[in-house]
Amino acid sequence: YVDVSSDGSKVLYMTTTAATPTTANIVVSAPDGTGAVTLVTGALYSSSANGTLCAPNARFVGNSVIAASCTTAPTTQLSATIAQYSLTGTVMKTFTTAGYFGFTIDNPKTPTQIAYTTAGGQYVQSLTGSTATLIDPVGIGGATFSADGLSLIYVEEQATDAGTAIGGYYRSTIASPSPKQIVSGLFGGTLSISADTKWLVTYETVNSTGYLTDLYLVSTAAGSSAQTLCPTSTGAFYGDNFTVDDTQVLYFCNVNGGVGDFDAEKLMTGATKTTVAAATVWQENAV
Repeated sequence: YVDVSSDGSKVLYMTTTAATPTTANIVVSAPDGTGAVTLVTGALYSSSANGTLCAPNARFVGNSVIAASCTTAPTTQLSATIAQYSLTGTVMKTFTTAGYFGFTIDNPKTPTQIAYTTAGGQYVQSLTGSTATLIDPVGIGGATFSADGLSLIYVEEQATDAGTAIGGYYRSTIASPSPKQIVSGLFGGTLSISADTKWLVTYETVNSTGYLTDLYLVSTAAGSSAQTLCPTSTGAFYGDNFTVDDTQVLYFCNVNGGVGDFDAEKLMTGATKTTVAAATVWQENAV
């Protein structure tokens, strides 16, 4: 990954000098590489070091960086240290030392809250506070803050015959947590969410290539149902996922060889899709 600070003065990336590395350092520097500061030394990312259980994840948050990483081989996915670092490398705050390697920030321009997951469930914490709020003891992440920052949209874990899988979507207020189910089902995760956070696209199955999926549209209001966008594992996003005014979702179905049918569907319950362009389309942009 790479990230750029809001003022453009710093870049965030990973670096290593090993020929066949299993770890790397998380670093910030000027865009030309000068003034480099190592925030995390030896973050695991190679599958041979169980980095797949704790993939490093970092991003700028205001004039600081929040990173989730492991520096010793983890045995579970709840092994990440999630901490906030100054641009001089000082640890400003540690949120957890036994978290999932994913985390969510409420607003990239003016961030105030972080959502993260531990064995105790789904939590939200103020970036300036010391106490985390438990949103849901069986929440497992995939979280998105509502556009107003007052609610959290996330998933719960459900038991299956094959073990466990990401279950239904839930929504809860943050100040007074009260989880309410948005939609039930065994989903693989959120592929995209509209800017106003009123609609999301999720999936159930992935095809053999590992990147094409079926596609389902879900309103983030409690008591919703999943609407099928692409019924087979041939769906993808190639470009912008929603129109600028958040009135339609833009997606591709019947993808083969990197091209497919470019479709749109109005963001409303019971809407039907409209084919916008012919088949063999590979890119679109909302303007």
